[in-house]
Amino acid sequence: MPKAKYMIEADTHCHTVASTHAYGTIGENAAVAKEKGLLMIAMTDHGPSLPDGAHSWHFYNSRVLPRKIFGVTILRGIEANIMNTEGELDLEDVYFRDLDWVIASFHKQTFIRAGINEHTEALLNTLDNDLVDVIGHPDAPVYPFDVETVIKACKAKNKLIEINNSSFTVRKGGDVMRSDIIKACMKYEVQVVVNSDAHCPWDVGNVSRSLALLEEHGFPPELIFNAKAQNIAEYIKAKHGRDIT
Repeated sequence: MPKAKYMIEADTHCHTVASTHAYGTIGENAAVAKEKGLLMIAMTDHGPSLPDGAHSWHFYNSRVLPRKIFGVTILRGIEANIMNTEGELDLEDVYFRDLDWVIASFHKQTFIRAGINEHTEALLNTLDNDLVDVIGHPDAPVYPFDVETVIKACKAKNKLIEINNSSFTVRKGGDVMRSDIIKACMKYEVQVVVNSDAHCPWDVGNVSRSLALLEEHGFPPELIFNAKAQNIAEYIKAKHGRDIT
């Protein structure tokens, strides 16, 4: 984990074998997180509409997870799929009951690419959903949107935008879009979460390229929400009334 002013204490986007294209268990992820000095990680497996997403019961039963594994705080979460321009997610509300952390993302298997206006409408409607905390990997070049409009909506609705380290390898061509998002977040003072989107334990906490890009832009470190795990704990306490520490 980076020791400079650009750092994170929590990785709030990690996958497990519940998303069967991933390669680690919750315990393995937590063990690596501990080795790297992380204080908190989120288990955010894919919603059930992806071909190998976790079953809805996986999320409904998340209350059985211990709050700490190997001393690392575990957030019970999901990376839900944005299904349409209305911003509907692929999990019924009842299954969000015990979740702490909800990422909403576009995926090609669940949202057919359209145009800028349609993508913008979908994101704005997603941001209207009180269940959603974060817009995940918004830098996918196949889903262009009106960056200023969406970032201003994040500010108005107290939502977070993700800077996703995996995007550098799996969402090629998103460099300009990524920089535009960062600049807009700086302009409107919108907080970001810097995440690995790890699909194997060895990638947990791997956010070096994202932090380097933020530093290159002179991004204010105080706008990195997951720089301090306590920020997330306080947010969840305020939103859900849960003490996760």
